[in-house]
Amino acid sequence: MVNGWNNVNKTNGGATVGLTSAYVKPKYTWDVNYYGGPENTNTTSGMRNLIDTTVLLTPSSKFNAYINYDYGQNRDAIEAQGDTKLNRWQGAAIAAHIPTSPMTSFSARGEWFKDYQGFETGTAQALKEVTITYEYKWIEGLLARFEYRGDFSNVPSFHKDSSAMVKYQNTFTVGLVAFFGPKR
Repeated sequence: MVNGWNNVNKTNGGATVGLTSAYVKPKYTWDVNYYGGPENTNTTSGMRNLIDTTVLLTPSSKFNAYINYDYGQNRDAIEAQGDTKLNRWQGAAIAAHIPTSPMTSFSARGEWFKDYQGFETGTAQALKEVTITYEYKWIEGLLARFEYRGDFSNVPSFHKDSSAMVKYQNTFTVGLVAFFGPKR
């Protein structure tokens, strides 16, 4: 049981139930999660539901990947006034990580998200994303990542400047990650 959905303070008197399950094998894991409860602001009317499932594949030390799917819906809260609109969204993702040497690896991820009524993003749209990452381990505890990410929508959703919106955006990131702890 949780008091709230993506918020710090509770916005109504209801509680959301979370259920989770996992099926674990040496080379894969399948997780299924469900959240459901009244999550509309200032009322316990209208239910929000989310089901999330992920399959994590670990066939060898040289490869791992995951496949993820989410489906969510929210029933509007003003049922007494006849507003029972059902807002829906769904998304899927697939990613893989491949070490190419003891010091280097590549990762790739693709995502798709459909927000039918604009409930989650504020705009009814279909979003796609692709990310490619190269990782280099300098020494134990220090690595560098070089990443390209492209985001795409079927409607202008990304800021080009202070006033113009576009259907895509590209980002390039260079990062250094340091971690401290006992040697492995």
